[in-house]
Amino acid sequence: MLEDAIDRIGRHEELYYGLLHDLSAIYHRQGRFNEAIPLTEQVAEYRESELGAQHWRTLATKHQLGVALSNSGRHEEAARVLEAVAAAVQTAEGVSLANRLNMQSTPLVNRYRQGAYAEALEGFEELYPEFIEHLGPNHPQTITVQLSIASAQRALGQMDEAIANLREVIDKREQVLGPDHEHVWHARLGLGNALLASGDFEQAIDVTRPALAYYLEEHGFAHHQTQRGSQTLLFAFLALQRFDEAKEVLDRWQAADVPILPELQFSASLAAAEVALGRQNLGNATEALAEAEAN
Repeated sequence: MLEDAIDRIGRHEELYYGLLHDLSAIYHRQGRFNEAIPLTEQVAEYRESELGAQHWRTLATKHQLGVALSNSGRHEEAARVLEAVAAAVQTAEGVSLANRLNMQSTPLVNRYRQGAYAEALEGFEELYPEFIEHLGPNHPQTITVQLSIASAQRALGQMDEAIANLREVIDKREQVLGPDHEHVWHARLGLGNALLASGDFEQAIDVTRPALAYYLEEHGFAHHQTQRGSQTLLFAFLALQRFDEAKEVLDRWQAADVPILPELQFSASLAAAEVALGRQNLGNATEALAEAEAN
């Protein structure tokens, strides 16, 4: 598709790199980060050489690259890119206030993914009043920061605060974006995970099941949110000793024949062992435990 378009327009550089940018954005939305990254790197290099390191389009492209690196699990590389962008955007011209605030908050998301939950929470709580002041409490980016605060609270075991924030985020996103917007389903997955962590397993299942169905239909099992939602549902079933339903989740996951996210491999193997034990299949349990040890 891309090469056909290039043949039609010729090797006009701006059009060519514009197509690369658009294609990388499509890959990113589909969760195909490893395909998006090399294209985004090419576009970033081109824009820096043509427009300069401080140009807003260069910074926006580098920011997109950092987000893709973070989403793919390459957090150290992402940190270098995102922190450089956050520093540069302070003095760059042509960057909207909304984009400037967004580029300042994204390194904190990456820090959260590296496990620095307290640091991330502190940073989000410092930035949140600025988002409210400049963009308003119901602006999509302000709501996203509130979601990030909830995620950090959940990771730190502050479950009551996390669940309250998540419910508020869902209500706001439904009002602003509509009930079936992907960002609403994303927040519902977060709520399901928090309910699981709080021990409210039935509610976790009720919240997660429709959100997982959405991601399965829209993105398939390769998408990172589909896999995380599957993990939440799987462990909620296991906690309630509903082993047959847990096995259905595992079977559907394995039948999809897609790579498991690295951060989920250990817990997925342990879950498979617990399902096998619960269903009194000792052979499968031993095999799954050996796989968990390898991970």
